Amino acid sequence: MTTLADPEVADEADEVSPTITLPAMPACVSAVREHVRVALRVWDLDSLSDIAVLLASELATNAVRHAGLGRPFSVVVRRDRAPDGAACVWIEVHDTDARTPRVIEAADDDTTGRGLILVESLSDGWESVPEPGGKCVRFRLAMTA
Repeated sequence: MTTLADPEVADEADEVSPTITLPAMPACVSAVREHVRVALRVWDLDSLSDIAVLLASELATNAVRHAGLGRPFSVVVRRDRAPDGAACVWIEVHDTDARTPRVIEAADDDTTGRGLILVESLSDGWESVPEPGGKCVRFRLAMTA
């Protein structure tokens, strides 16, 4: 598997936002939305903002719900390449829960359980990667001309 840190994928056009680390508290999800919005604005990628903010919010909410209240999670926004070499933006949420997330089919009256369905439907790909002490869940959005 190609990871974002592989030197053969990285090039001089790749950029990484500052990493923000927050306690897993519901109120912190709004900081994630703002972080993603600002990173995309700085890179002149406002056209990706609405979808990126929505999906980052879903992943951050999962980190809050499943990694444990108050435990740290972090968010990074990257301009990078997709596995096929196309320019894209990756949004990563790193948390301390080692369990692999899975898409579930929520019942009509369920109030939760649709976040990864949104990520799967609206992104150009997503994955969960184990890390020491947890995992990284990330999705990518193509940078269209």
